[in-house]
Amino acid sequence: MSKRWISRALSLALVVAMALATFAVAGGNEAVRLQDDLYEAVNAEWLAATEIPAHKVMVGGFMDLQDEVIELLMADFAAMPEETAAQFEALSEFQRLYAMTADYDTRNAQGAEPLAPYLAEIDALDTLAALNAALPGLILRGMPSPVYAGMDVDMGNAQYYALYAVAPSLILPDVSLYGTPTGDFVLDIYGQILRA
Repeated sequence: MSKRWISRALSLALVVAMALATFAVAGGNEAVRLQDDLYEAVNAEWLAATEIPAHKVMVGGFMDLQDEVIELLMADFAAMPEETAAQFEALSEFQRLYAMTADYDTRNAQGAEPLAPYLAEIDALDTLAALNAALPGLILRGMPSPVYAGMDVDMGNAQYYALYAVAPSLILPDVSLYGTPTGDFVLDIYGQILRA
């Protein structure tokens, strides 16, 4: 055996020993061997003790940081003096919009009523020709449309901007699910949600 091979073997043994020591200190799942399922072995205690709240899709350090930043910003917005906002037109408009969106009592009382004219306009589109005629106006007013159009940096030359149009996405995550029992089930639930 060469000295180089012995040195590498000892280094590897040291790394494995350090990993096992770290694993033992961290309180991993001793019932699962590291080589069988590293994720489960290392994270078992955290997984068992952590619960994802109903209003979130994930938890973790980055999500905690995001929540802290949002709370800080909301506190800053709420404490902003009106005189400060009045000095800057855009800031004053922002403060007005923020106060409006934070007024849950009014929002709950109004429900979907403010949307009624927009929904009626969309419901009135009964032909492809009517949709084609109305689509530019809908897009310019920020209304939903089956095709997204927006400006972004030109992929061919970053010194310019280009207009991009994006085709609508599928309801199901993949075209192969259409016509299957799973796809039919999801589409049925989707239809129930839309009719609710």
